[in-house]
Amino acid sequence: MVPVPPKAVAAVHYGAYPAAARIEMTVSANMTGAEVAALYQDVRVSERGALERAMDERHLALAVFVDKSGTAGLRWKETRRRWNEAYPAWRFETERDPHARRFALEARRSWSRVTGERWRDLRDQRPAAAE
Repeated sequence: MVPVPPKAVAAVHYGAYPAAARIEMTVSANMTGAEVAALYQDVRVSERGALERAMDERHLALAVFVDKSGTAGLRWKETRRRWNEAYPAWRFETERDPHARRFALEARRSWSRVTGERWRDLRDQRPAAAE
């Protein structure tokens, strides 16, 4: 009796950070497109979570901006002001968010979704004053 090879094999290859993970699939030519799509979705959900939403351009830009802006020492209001200058089409209104809480929340969430890490407030990592 000849052993029957599996119809499909999927492997996840992890990158330098969680968002860089890749799925590699070897599938039988006899599988339908729907079967391949279902296999991919099953593997993706098991690795990334069923509730993850696709990120839009604005949130990707926000994550990169926060990462590159070197916000150490800057208050969120100042960081938001710089964002509004750099991205006027995606500006965060200041009248409804005088303390920049909404901006800070979206910035932290966007950064965490891209990097796969928990947000660390860089202001908390400043060296202590010499005693």
